[in-house]
Amino acid sequence: MIWLRCWCARRPRGSAVPAGRRWAAGGPAGAVGGRALRVLVDMDGVLADFEGGFLKKFRARFPDQPFIALEDRRGFWLSEQYGRLQPGLSEKAISIWESENFFFDLEPLPGAVEAVKQMANLENTDVFICTSPIKMYKYCPYEKYAWVEKHFGPDFLEQVVLTRDKTVVSADLLIDDRPDITVTTTSIMHMIL
Repeated sequence: MIWLRCWCARRPRGSAVPAGRRWAAGGPAGAVGGRALRVLVDMDGVLADFEGGFLKKFRARFPDQPFIALEDRRGFWLSEQYGRLQPGLSEKAISIWESENFFFDLEPLPGAVEAVKQMANLENTDVFICTSPIKMYKYCPYEKYAWVEKHFGPDFLEQVVLTRDKTVVSADLLIDDRPDITVTTTSIMHMIL
């Protein structure tokens, strides 16, 4: 999904943006009103393989429990689908991402880290990893920073924003897998889902 100043255009995942399509801001690449384009990139499900990492650890910890294959996953909230599969399974699912090393051990999604590095090197473009910590935060914030350092290097740690509400961060573009973020004209102008 792409949000352009509160206008939404859907296109199938993996399909290319039509040739000649330009952002509404115009001007030199990346420039928005005389300043650098500010891009927020989500971490879990966009850069890091949350679903694959979850399934691997869930099956290892609960080998006798039913699970949902990646191709059968529906919706954003993994714990809700597991809760519908069997009573008590939602809590077991949540225990996986609340455990130590869950976030640090996530594999990068193919091409995602390289794409963000390339975007960060574009002229007039500031790229930030904007990620939400889970509510049980004993390990999560530290591991998210450690993951960024491992895959992007220590200098990129200055480009990390942890927030439960991404709409409070002023930006021009948000790349996120969560479909229910309410975008306002005062927060994020464009959203790519």
